[in-house]
Amino acid sequence: MDKSHAHAVPSGPPVESGRRPGDESPYEYYRRSYRDAPYFSSGRAWSDYAPAYRYAMEQATALGVSAASFEAIEPRLEQGWEAARDGSRLTWTEARAAIRHVFEDAAGRRRGDGRMLD
Repeated sequence: MDKSHAHAVPSGPPVESGRRPGDESPYEYYRRSYRDAPYFSSGRAWSDYAPAYRYAMEQATALGVSAASFEAIEPRLEQGWEAARDGSRLTWTEARAAIRHVFEDAAGRRRGDGRMLD
């Protein structure tokens, strides 16, 4: 970063509770960036994607599964999607990419690189 911009005030919405943008939770990250994801379908809203992200985060945590094993558990995830939909209009085919995105991000955090993948 150029030193002349080191004290610049970041643009965008205010940060809640004094948290820095880099300190956001994965859920906050997905809420902020879901429209920029390559799998985003116009005409869909956060209320459609939120259940997919929530479901994926719950399953990734419960199963301790990495992105490499996503295919191995995909049938189980697909079966559970109907119950997890919580009003989402996403079909499994639409939700699958968002769910996989969460598993890839979880694998990155387990590797310790801490990055959230786009």
